[in-house]
Order: sequence, then structure tokens, then C-alpha cells
Amino acid sequence: MGSDIDSLFSKANYYITQLRDYAKALNYYDEILKISPYNPDVFLLRADALYALGKDDEARKSIDRYVQIDRDSPEAWTVRAAFLVDLGQYSDAINSSDNAMKIIQSGKKNKPEIMVTGLYNKGIALAYLSIFKEAIRCFDSAIHISPKAAGVWNEMGRTYSQLAEYDKALDCFDKAIGINPSLPEAYYLKGEALCFSGRMKESLTCYDQAILQLEDIIRQTGDPQVKNQKLFILYTKGATLQELKLYDEGIEYFDNALEIAPKDSMLWLSKGISYHNLVQLDQAIECFDNAVELVAQESNNGLKNTVWSYLSKETVLMFALDGIGNILNSEGRFNESAVCYDNL
Repeated sequence: MGSDIDSLFSKANYYITQLRDYAKALNYYDEILKISPYNPDVFLLRADALYALGKDDEARKSIDRYVQIDRDSPEAWTVRAAFLVDLGQYSDAINSSDNAMKIIQSGKKNKPEIMVTGLYNKGIALAYLSIFKEAIRCFDSAIHISPKAAGVWNEMGRTYSQLAEYDKALDCFDKAIGINPSLPEAYYLKGEALCFSGRMKESLTCYDQAILQLEDIIRQTGDPQVKNQKLFILYTKGATLQELKLYDEGIEYFDNALEIAPKDSMLWLSKGISYHNLVQLDQAIECFDNAVELVAQESNNGLKNTVWSYLSKETVLMFALDGIGNILNSEGRFNESAVCYDNL
């Protein structure tokens, strides 16, 4: 029986790591549960697969079953807390972290590393709920236990940035990078904090460092989520160069991003704006046209922009049509420009 379970685990792992076929892996996990219905590891792995498939409600049930099997395990409550953060269920994540820490404080378990993780998860959930000061207290407590926890320094820096306390944020990011120079998010967030504090030129080096670190991870894992992170930072650096009026350099970064996501309307819009500012009007119109066409495709297929999913398709369309209309108007093609403006 044990060898059967090991074989099923191996097959599921192959489908996830090699093929990223989470549905097929899920079938193998369900087969394991027929043999071993109280195996907590299976419920955890099922939750991960269900989450990857966008089945959040089923993922939540699986992670709850995982912790029910061993309610006295602070590790289980901590893993559940991190999972609930990913699901956006922040209040429940806080309760789960508190349960983990209560078990440790009760004397049943003495695991400082789990206490750090519990405080870390709770701090992240509090920050998502905009309870920033309490989040910082959690991060401070975690650092008191483990001063070299780079991830905690990073999240505390992010929280200080959300409070617009950029000097404190930058200090935190520098500490995170000093502990772990391979932490791409710390470089990116440091660049973002520098931008918000008016130090745009300094941010460019941070974005480059973040991209380099992500490229190393991509070479090692091929993880598509990491590719999306790289895509977003390429866009961010392109947009920053655009703000600095370094339009040619910005276009290079938009082009690099388009190699990853050639059907992203936001990237085409941004590239078009740079060409417009360079008075390269034919290229600008081509980019704006691509953005308009892709918005229509995104609307029909229910897709979202990759690099800036919270910018609505309607907004992208408005800026693209306005760009085309302005160019046509400047060329005296008033009837054609009027059609663009009418569609705004």
C-alpha cells in the first residue's frame, strides 16, 4: 500500500512540476485519499492544485481539512494562514496565525521559527486590511525573534511605503537585501519607494537588479508566475523611463515586456504614448491601433491586462482612441479624428 501511495505522489508531482497540469495531479491526490483518507499532506497539496485551477472555495475546504487532522500543530495553522492570505481571506488568516501562536505560547510546542512565520503572516493580513501600525508591530516582534528574517524586513518596508514613510521603508529594504541579495521583490519595492519619494533615476538600478534576480529564478524553475513578475517590472521600468522623458529607452523595456505578453493592450498603449512623445506618429498610431484591437479581443474573451489588471479595458480604450484622435487632428484629418472622439 505504501508503494502505491508513493507512486501516486510521484505521478502527481510530475504533472505539476513538469507539465503544470494541476487537474491531472488532482486526480492522483484523490486516488491517494481513497487509500489514506486522513493524510494531511494530500489535503495541503490538493489545496494548492485547486487554488492553481481557480477553485478557491474547494481549495479552502481542503486546507481546512488539512488543519482539522492535526489541530495541535502550529505548523498546520501557520500554513493555513499563509494560504488564506493568498485567497484574500485576511480576517480568517489572522485567526489562524493567532491559533498557531497560542499553541506555541501554551508551552505545548517551542518553535521560534513558527512564531516568526505566524507573526509574518498576521502582519501581511493586517496590512491588506489597512491596519498598518498593528502590522508593523507584528513585523517588529518577528524581527526581535529573528533579526535576519529578510522576508519580514521586506514586508515591513512595504508597509512603511503604504504609510508613505519612505525613509523607514528604504531602510527596511536595504536590510532585507543585505541579508538576502537574491530577493527580487525587495529590489522592486525599493525602486517603487524611491519613485514615490521623488528619486526616480535611482529607482532604475533597483528595477534592473530585480529583473536580474527574476531571470535567475526563471532559468532555474521556468515558473510562469515569475515570468509575470518580470513582465510587470519591465513595464514599471519602461513607465518610469517614460516619466523621465527617456522615451527611446522606455520603448526598449516595453518591447521586452511584449516578448512575454504580445497581446497585452496596456503595453501597446504605453509604447504608443512614448512614440507619440517622440513625434514618431506612424509608429504611435500602429501601437494605439493594436491596443484598441486587443481591448476588443479582451472584452470578447473575458481576458485582463497582464501588467496592470486593475486598469479597466475602458480606460485603455479611451487613452488609445484619444491618442489616435490627437494625431489625426494634428495632421488635419478632422473627420477621422472626430470618429475617434465620438467613440470615447
